[in-house]
This record gives sequence, structure tokens and C-alpha cells, in this order.
Amino acid sequence: MNVFRLLRSPLLLTLLVSSACTLEGRLGGSSRRESHSSEQGSMPRGEAQGEGASAGACAVHVDRGKELLVVDSSVIRGRESKNEVPGAAFSFRSQMEALAGSPDGAYELTSSWLASWASTISVGVSEAPVTPRPAVEEVLLAPWRTAARTAASPMGVAPFRLVAIVNRVDVGELRFVYTAVDPLQRNALAMTAIVELMLPDTRTTREWAEAFHELGGLSFDDTYTAKLAALAREVTEGADPRLTRIRTNEAAFHDDWELRESRLELRSSPPALAFVLLPTTPRDGLDRSAGLRTWLVENEDALLAGRTPELPLAMQAGAATLASPYLTWARGMPVDEEARRTFSLGTCNGCHGGERSGDPLRFQHIAPWDAPGPYYARDGRTQVSTDLADPDGGEDELGRRARFVEKLLCRAPIAKEAPAYARPSCR
Repeated sequence: MNVFRLLRSPLLLTLLVSSACTLEGRLGGSSRRESHSSEQGSMPRGEAQGEGASAGACAVHVDRGKELLVVDSSVIRGRESKNEVPGAAFSFRSQMEALAGSPDGAYELTSSWLASWASTISVGVSEAPVTPRPAVEEVLLAPWRTAARTAASPMGVAPFRLVAIVNRVDVGELRFVYTAVDPLQRNALAMTAIVELMLPDTRTTREWAEAFHELGGLSFDDTYTAKLAALAREVTEGADPRLTRIRTNEAAFHDDWELRESRLELRSSPPALAFVLLPTTPRDGLDRSAGLRTWLVENEDALLAGRTPELPLAMQAGAATLASPYLTWARGMPVDEEARRTFSLGTCNGCHGGERSGDPLRFQHIAPWDAPGPYYARDGRTQVSTDLADPDGGEDELGRRARFVEKLLCRAPIAKEAPAYARPSCR
């Protein structure tokens, strides 16, 4: 039986709902221990170590839920998140209009991108094979066309709504997490899309961190939303669209979850979003292969140092399939277990699969409150994986990011400091 269908059983639904996120506990404060994988946010070594900081003297405290991962309903469901509001700072519509270069081109850009799930059979110069998912027409495109007939603008009823805003200053990004929705009923579908914008060089790394840190001293009110919206607009308007990534994770068009990455193809006219290779995720069928074994042995030292080099082009996947939440890579390979796990966590499907076994939120790290299947959060809050935010105060990814910001703000500023990031492939 397909694992995703199995997980929809009433018994598992009850068990998993009972473990749903208590976001105040997960997002408040900062964790105390180091995370297990640098791929969760690679960064400049000097900044990661907080050079120049006095570990015991600095009193900087990062509010994780206001500075790093924003899921409060006043923001996520507020006016600045609404597609029907032209120019809303956090909306999917605004992000697509920015990528298209104008409001008029956003619908064509978005609908053509979604239609490519039905027609694409290979990705990249190495022609990595992918399986078409034609159900996108029935699930999203046709209902969207129906909804658009009576709307003031097709992008005003675009089939994505905001789930979270993520400050990744540690890797030089601001991210907007959206869930796909039924265009007519507006309920969430089994698909998330993360729009990842590179922070523009209008500010230094430290200055961006300081700007978001100011949010930590505010309450969730109109002032907070206005300041966050101003930062979001500054990033959206200043980001280089050629560097923007959209990463998707969906089981809406097929029984199995699948992760893909898309980027703007500027050579086409008008610009189009195209799928790109996943540089640290192997193609299906390569696990435990001789080629992967050789690559792991040759790159073991880098993996032990917490770095995941890019795979050869002929090994890079065009999509990462995830039929089981227990998927891991390279079990039994002749390399140190720490190196194996760094590699597996650096893959898109390993990161969302079995390398975080035991997490009640399967397949995803962030999901909408009304996600279909066994993850339905009856308390109406965005759901967050325990790998990202541990409710028991153990080591987690948000804690690592908080420590990065705290160390960055504690050390003395560096003259002419400029962003210099190692952008993760799948984290």
C-alpha cells in the first residue's frame, strides 16, 4: 500500500494530530545546542563562529517567532498576505508579479509554470528524467480558470496562500512559504511552494540581521506587520530575479510526494519559470550504486567537515521523489556514518524523509493548518516539524539559526562587510 495513503488512516490521524505543533513553545526563545547538519544553513565560517564575540558578555536574544520564522495569524492571514490586495507585501501574487517584471505578465508566468508539471519529461543539460504529472490540470489549472472568470484579476484568486515567512539571513535569503489551495473551495492542497529571494546588497549581513532583530521587541500588531512589510518590499524590489528560487514539495498531482526547484529562464520571451537540476540530490535508482559509492569515498572528508559538494551532472536529479517518509541515502556504504548522514540530509528527499524519523509532521517541515491527510492541525496554527522547532527544547534548526544571529550581532562590525553566503541546495 502507498505510504501516503496509509498515513491517512483514522488511527494515525488521531495520533499525529495529538502531536501537532504548539508554536509558542517551539518558536519562543533560542535553542542551546548545535544542529546536526551545516546543510541546514551553510554560512561564512567567520560569521558562524562569531569572530570577535565575547561568549559570556553579550546579551543579544533572538525571538525566533518574530525574527526567524513568522507564522502568527495576524501576519499570515492579514491584509499584506492577500492575493486580492494589489501590492500586498507577503502575497504570492506580489512575488509572481515581481518575477514577471509587471502585473500583466504574472498570470502567464504562473499558469505556464504550473502547466509544465504535465509536460516536462527531462530537466537540465544532462536531461535528467522526470515523470509528468498531468493531474495539475484538473487539480489547479482548470479550477483557477473558472475562478478567474468572475475575479477582478486572475492573480487575485491565484491558487496559493501564505503559510510562513522565513528569515534566512544565515544563508542570505528571505523566504515566503505558500500552500497550494483549491481555487474554488480555497482549502489547502498537498503542495507547498517556497519563494526564496536573495537579500540585496543594499545592506550588509549584519545590517539585515539588525533590521529583523528589531522586530523581536515588538508585539504582533499593526506596527510589527508594517515594519515586516517594509523589509519584505525592500527585499522583493531589490532582489535579483535571476537568483530567485521556487522550491516545491507536492503530492497533489500524484500519490507520492515529489520535490522540484524552478528558476526564471530569462532567455525566453516572455520570461518563464523552468525546472532545474538538484545539485546534491541523486537520481532515482542511484542509491548504493557503484558510482555513488565512489563519489562518497572521494568526498568523505568534505562531508565530515559538514559540506556537501555538488554531484556530477549525470547524477543530479531533476526531481526528488519521496514515496516513503523513511527514505534515506547511502545506508551500508563504506564511509563514516557522520559523512553518510551529512550527504543524506543534503538531499531534498533525505531531508524531508527518513533522516528526521519520528517527526509527527511527515514529508514536510512547514505545512498549513488545514493540510489534507493526517496532518490536520485543529488548533488553526501553521504546522512546523520538530526538526525545525523542537517543542521539548532540544537541539533544532531554529536554535542554530538563532545562535548565528546572536553571535553575528555580538561581535564588532567589520568594515565594508558584504554578504558572502554558501546557499544550501535543499535546506
